[in-house]
Amino acid sequence: MNRTTLIASILVPVACVFAQATNPANVEHLKAKVTGVEGLVQVRMAEDQPWQKATLDMEVGENAEFRTGPKSAVRFVIPPDQTVTLDRLGTVKVLTAISDNGKLKTNLGMKYGRTRYDIEAAGREHESTIASPSSTLAVRGTKVSVFDQRPFPAEARSLTGRAEFRDFKKRVFFGNKNAGTTIVNTTDANAASTALTQTVIDPSIALARSQAETALVDTLLSRGATVSFDPHQRNKPGLAHA
Repeated sequence: MNRTTLIASILVPVACVFAQATNPANVEHLKAKVTGVEGLVQVRMAEDQPWQKATLDMEVGENAEFRTGPKSAVRFVIPPDQTVTLDRLGTVKVLTAISDNGKLKTNLGMKYGRTRYDIEAAGREHESTIASPSSTLAVRGTKVSVFDQRPFPAEARSLTGRAEFRDFKKRVFFGNKNAGTTIVNTTDANAASTALTQTVIDPSIALARSQAETALVDTLLSRGATVSFDPHQRNKPGLAHA
């Protein structure tokens, strides 16, 4: 046996082991099935494929992309227990949908719009994410929705269960089982800050305040204070009283 033959006899088993490691036999690529269509909905099987009308019971694989028009929505199911609903004027792409040794791994990419993601996690392990240009939402056996539409801040809602929200500045966990709807966005530090902002009613023009003033008003109102104006001189600055 010469040197070339010896090297080849060593490399072939190594290549076979590497192929087995990178392509495990227990990985199953899942199909998504369209279960609901309302209005104008289109789908393409890959980026180099043409757009076509989405229809009920249509099955698509990984790299498929949906888009919806005004007053439109589409719902598709990734078996056995994942349901995705894309609202009007949005796009979402199925990046990954596999079953790896019984663990379900799903990654969705949303360019813009609003997507609701429901997972019934009983008896199964999930590793699922929805990525948008501004944030990433990790989903673990819960019902969530994510909204990313300019000029509004990206927002995630946990309808029930725990989820993880990440953006360029932070990583927070929010929501709990049977805790109701919890909201977090890219502007506020956490879900509590978002809830405080949404419960505050500021009668002034929001854009006229600085960030420091907004925080002050939120703090005062959360402690029971009120904001009022002199009705006769309301156009003059500095007449707000808390």
